[in-house]
Amino acid sequence: MKIVCLYGSPRRKGNSAIVARHFLAHASARGGEVQSFYLNGLEARGCQACNAC
Repeated sequence: MKIVCLYGSPRRKGNSAIVARHFLAHASARGGEVQSFYLNGLEARGCQACNAC
């Protein structure tokens, strides 16, 4: 099973992050393939009208 976790809070040590990491650790221990992304740390921009999509 593949699991992607998107952290929306800027607090990397907050309660939500603690619960998510606990869940991901258990999923990984049971053979799950997990990935995590902290949205606050990503550089995201709106449409650039490049017609690539």
